[in-house]
Amino acid sequence: MGPRARSAPTSLLLLLAGCAGPSALPRAVTVEAGRRTSIALLDSSGRVFAMQNLSSGSRKVVYSDQGAAAQQKVIRDSDLQTLLDALAERGMFQNASPTAAPGARSSIVVETPERSWHWSRPSVDPTRSPEEQPMVRQYDEARAYVLYVYNSEMSFHAGSVDSFSPETRKKIDEARSPAKRNDR
Repeated sequence: MGPRARSAPTSLLLLLAGCAGPSALPRAVTVEAGRRTSIALLDSSGRVFAMQNLSSGSRKVVYSDQGAAAQQKVIRDSDLQTLLDALAERGMFQNASPTAAPGARSSIVVETPERSWHWSRPSVDPTRSPEEQPMVRQYDEARAYVLYVYNSEMSFHAGSVDSFSPETRKKIDEARSPAKRNDR
């Protein structure tokens, strides 16, 4: 398989990190070849956007696994490392805890074989200005980095409509029904 093209957002993130120099971003977690490191973004609706390093499992193996989450993506170790460094720079590892905060609207989770970090989005105080709540801004920027990298990676999971849960299949069938469409 030949080299893969990167989207503009991912290229921009990696270029900015690279231009800053190798020691400009803090390193809290190091991706080790062959050992699984993952980053997941969880939200209160139950959606999970997850990525793992390529050296821990090939794209073919992960994407052909019928039991794998459809939102799981496999990215290059170096790209995952750059994302981890960007998260460290935004304060993830200083503000993380071993579990997600109860009632959190959103969490970023980093897992290695030895440890997990959960950074839950801080609550917003509507009586204070955004400038007075830097941790909210830092979390939102980190969340944007995760989504940038996640959305720039393609994945081709095996499966069909039958692979979805019964509730999801019902929603798909309802959306496909002529009664729901305006194109009669």
